[in-house]
Amino acid sequence: MKKVRSLSFSFGLVLLLAYPTFADEKAPFILSLSAGADLPMGTDAAIFNTGLGARAEGSIPFTAFPRLAIVPGFSWSQLSPLKTGTGLSNLTLVEGHAGLEVGIQLFEKLAVNLFGEGGWYYATMPGADSAMNPYAGGGLDVSYRIAGPLFGRITGSYRNFLGLYSEVAILGGVSLALGGSTSAEGTSPAPQKPKPEPLSAPIGSGGIKINSARLNPVFPIFYKYYDTNPVGMVTIVNPSKETAKNVRIEFYVKQFMDNPKTCGEPFDLVAGSERTVELNALFTDAILNISEGTKVSANVNVMWDADGGRQETQQNVQTLTVYNRNALTWDDDRRAAAFVTAKDPEILRFARNVMGALTDTKRFNLSQGFLAGMAMHEALADYRIQYIKDPSTSYEIKSKDAAAVDFLQFPRQTLDFKGGDCDDLSVLYCSLLQAVGAPAAFITVPGHIYVAVDLGMTPDEARKRFSKYDDLILTQEKSWLPIEVTMVESGFIKAWELGAKEWRESVSKGMAKLYPVDEAWRVYEPVGFTTEKVNIASPSTAVVQAACMSEIGRFIDQQIYLQVAKLKADIAKESGSPRTVNKLGTLYAGNGLYDRAKAEFLKATAKEEYAPALVNLGNLSYLEKDFKIAQSFFQRAYVKEPGNPKVLLALARANHGLENYGSSKELYEKLKIIEPNLAAQFAYLDLRGTEATRAADMTGVMDTVVWSD
Repeated sequence: MKKVRSLSFSFGLVLLLAYPTFADEKAPFILSLSAGADLPMGTDAAIFNTGLGARAEGSIPFTAFPRLAIVPGFSWSQLSPLKTGTGLSNLTLVEGHAGLEVGIQLFEKLAVNLFGEGGWYYATMPGADSAMNPYAGGGLDVSYRIAGPLFGRITGSYRNFLGLYSEVAILGGVSLALGGSTSAEGTSPAPQKPKPEPLSAPIGSGGIKINSARLNPVFPIFYKYYDTNPVGMVTIVNPSKETAKNVRIEFYVKQFMDNPKTCGEPFDLVAGSERTVELNALFTDAILNISEGTKVSANVNVMWDADGGRQETQQNVQTLTVYNRNALTWDDDRRAAAFVTAKDPEILRFARNVMGALTDTKRFNLSQGFLAGMAMHEALADYRIQYIKDPSTSYEIKSKDAAAVDFLQFPRQTLDFKGGDCDDLSVLYCSLLQAVGAPAAFITVPGHIYVAVDLGMTPDEARKRFSKYDDLILTQEKSWLPIEVTMVESGFIKAWELGAKEWRESVSKGMAKLYPVDEAWRVYEPVGFTTEKVNIASPSTAVVQAACMSEIGRFIDQQIYLQVAKLKADIAKESGSPRTVNKLGTLYAGNGLYDRAKAEFLKATAKEEYAPALVNLGNLSYLEKDFKIAQSFFQRAYVKEPGNPKVLLALARANHGLENYGSSKELYEKLKIIEPNLAAQFAYLDLRGTEATRAADMTGVMDTVVWSD
């Protein structure tokens, strides 16, 4: 026997490891028939003439790797010896093999398949012994789609009949795709990229066809939004003569989805009809890791039940554009709410530390929303946040074009960068307010966006509380205080005044809108973006507290300006009457301006022991928990007016605070007789110790006083 040539059979395994994994699709079984010439190689060509051969094989694709297939088959060959004088006659070979085949799509109808195979052959020759030995081979074939499931094929391969001879085989033939997807996109021995056919495809040419698929660019910030809102559309048509039953459509992006998303409910598609279906996607939060825009492959799968119970599938592969995580468009201003990350740990820590600075503001009788809006403004000023107008990404420019893609910072990024434009500052401001339970809203006017905070009162309540209620936004049920966020370096009152002015000017033209964050979140849910580590220091408690107290003073001065002016005029007319001076003091005290109030009360008692002013001086000491000093003032008032209900109440409370329960009880019993309604408000005076304290806390009267005018 002649020397056996060897062939490495690692070819198929190398292709398996090197070739990329493709998306799942239902590929067909391919049956191929071919015939051609067998060309002996090397020294074998001196013995054998060119022979004839035929080949039959099938191609069975892997489910998970549809471009990779197992190829079983067999071939027949017959060769004539070159030298007839040797007594040799025709050599007949029959071999069976199995191998691996991988497809590479070149053009719409043209594909190349690489293969490696191995098996066993049987050789026979008249007048000689037959033989069986291993067989190995490999090569490539080129397939061209002729029509429907029919393909032409040309194969070139190297074949080694070990122990006998080796050859190059050139074969031509046809392939037929059986089952699987035989749609308008075509089916070849190697899967092709889908391409929609027009609706004019002849009736009866196959099952459902994807006529068109359109995907919109995806914004990572809205990854939750796409679960119930479309990321694109697909139009399918049924050109066959049969009704496609139980049609299901799935959308899948491997990089950013755990599983394919079923879009809508299953339906039947009658022959000759079409339907457009919205595509939805349940993305994972991994999509938020995209800091630069990218493009990925997306699969649209259509599945249906054909006659006879066959399960059919059609697939369309599309390119999906994914923007960076900071991207959005302003076609809907509510979209900014998705960036309001009130539960971000850094935002929560910053906001709650700020509110911790407001330890002595209860006496001013201001709403939580007012205090929160003021505190966040002064905290950002102390933090040195800068308003930075970026012409390339400003709201003023981008909002004019609904399709323009803007770059919006997350709140923690704005704190880290210590700056941003109006939309960045608005998102940060809203996040801080929402983090402390103060509902916020976006205000949009032409070319600008800023913020409002809910005061937690009805419009009627706001009109009574605010002297300039036209500086508020009064809706049907709520009262909002507008804040111009770009005036970070100005005080809260100035930012409020400008925000109100901008609202009035634009709303009169029908060009101002208010979007409560809580309502916008129902459509555009906030994300949990905390992947970037930042170093955010808390603002100075002392600085924030001092700034807030100053702004509160300015606000109260505005509120009581007319009343103060009138009382001062009356004091001048009455030559410093203790009664009128005391009224001015109670006006200050009722609005929390205790220092000013004390000065007026002292003036009222300078000329005489004026009982109401003595009670009020005692009240100031009582609020500071200095019950001994308070008792001395109340006692002086009691000497002047022992039957005054407010004097009795005040002295009873001071004695109770000093645990002089007997004296307190005696005074309280007199109050019950003279003014029972007033006594009922302070029922804790009938109790002692912790029991009395709990009762006072439950009714909320422990830290309140009754001013006497």
